[in-house]
Amino acid sequence: MPITDHFDVETRILFQEATGTLTVDDVRASIERVLARCEENACHRILRDVRDATPAFSGPELAKAVTEVLVSRTGADRRYVAVVAQPGAQFAMTAQITMYAKQGWQMEIFGSVNAALEWLRQQPA
Repeated sequence: MPITDHFDVETRILFQEATGTLTVDDVRASIERVLARCEENACHRILRDVRDATPAFSGPELAKAVTEVLVSRTGADRRYVAVVAQPGAQFAMTAQITMYAKQGWQMEIFGSVNAALEWLRQQPA
């Protein structure tokens, strides 16, 4: 699978790394896995590194998948998602940021893991 994840008990952050070509099904499965792991570990902070991933889907396909998963879990607690992406990716991810915000989540885009971690550490665990 092109998306791997692990939960760091000490920082209480769920780390994800995406590499290679991502399909919309990969993203859907990843979000479902994140929700399950966050519930299991009472985790509210997620760091997603997508610098080495190439999307193989359109914006509308992504919007539909993300919305379907998040809306089906409307009772989920607030989550904080820090995405480490390639330069210039924030504009392309604006729709995803909005979708997460509609579900009460906060998503920010960063150029480095250190900057993302600094922001996440300021958010409630």
